Amino acid sequence: MNYDYNSDLEFKDRVTKVASEIKRVYPLISIDDAIKAAAISNPINGPVTVNDKFDRLYRIMLVIGRDNVEFIHVFNDSYNLYDSGILNDKYVNLMGKIIDYMSGQRDDFPFILEADN
Repeated sequence: MNYDYNSDLEFKDRVTKVASEIKRVYPLISIDDAIKAAAISNPINGPVTVNDKFDRLYRIMLVIGRDNVEFIHVFNDSYNLYDSGILNDKYVNLMGKIIDYMSGQRDDFPFILEADN
């Protein structure tokens, strides 16, 4: 996925750009879900970090849900970032909660605010 600088774009243009990136990498995600995920994604306003990438993948998973065929691909991509060992503590905690969700130890997909606990 391209993580291009996009904070200079109007909201609608940024959403369109990010949604098309999501669809390019995960073609089985509906355009509506790609737009929703893009709309809640943070703008990129500097050099892209692993945390920026993880955050976008998290938001895609949040929107598409576990029943979407692409969910496991997005999860695997986020797990690879987690496995790199360079995520900040917030995202390490969040990934732990996502792993608990995937392994059936929790019923609901975690919200990002839970990562602070």
